Amino acid sequence: MAASIVAQHFALDLITDKVLTLGNEEYLRTFNFGSSWTKVRLGVMCSINQISTVPAVTFAIGVCSGKTNGVGAATTTNFVGINLSSDTGITGTLYANYGPPWYASSGGLRIFKKVGSTVTSVGTNNSFILMYSAADLRYCFFVDITKGNPDYTLALHRYTQIFNPYLDTPTFNAAVNSIATPPVSCSTVWTTTLACDESAGALDTFNVFWSNSANWLDVGSLAAIRLIP
Repeated sequence: MAASIVAQHFALDLITDKVLTLGNEEYLRTFNFGSSWTKVRLGVMCSINQISTVPAVTFAIGVCSGKTNGVGAATTTNFVGINLSSDTGITGTLYANYGPPWYASSGGLRIFKKVGSTVTSVGTNNSFILMYSAADLRYCFFVDITKGNPDYTLALHRYTQIFNPYLDTPTFNAAVNSIATPPVSCSTVWTTTLACDESAGALDTFNVFWSNSANWLDVGSLAAIRLIP
């Protein structure tokens, strides 16, 4: 399915801007540096365009090979990333038990890779994530991926002000462009490793996947930066 780009008013930025809406859809953008990276930082600023519990959803942020068969495809060329909606597999529930506007994930987080239709995941982290609804309640996540042999290291960072998510674009940009770990204005939620490689395909593309078509994700900003060539 094709993602949609729609206009949305952001109260904090005092502007009406465009957002990318994902509903059982994915974003794929090839890096201008291709697969020539050792450590990359991926940033997503987003909100849920709903006011109720979001069932059976995969929210994945990571890198994949090419723009044809990302993590949302039935058969994926090669993907490595973090699932933010469950710690038991790649599908979970975001419960509206903090409001809304606050949502909490069903279990926690999971690192995973997908090659073909085979999913391999590792590690369980019980730190639930928070998501937000409404245009001016955006929140951001940053995923750092460092290549290794054979273990890749993946780290998830989030905006420090968990219950004050009135995030503006300059704050997001400053965080994604900082060379600090964690990024400025952020804290690290989890760091772990997973054995990965590029034999199935070079990891050269930014990939974000949101699997629920009835409860969609509004993405206000996306960014990728190569921290180590």
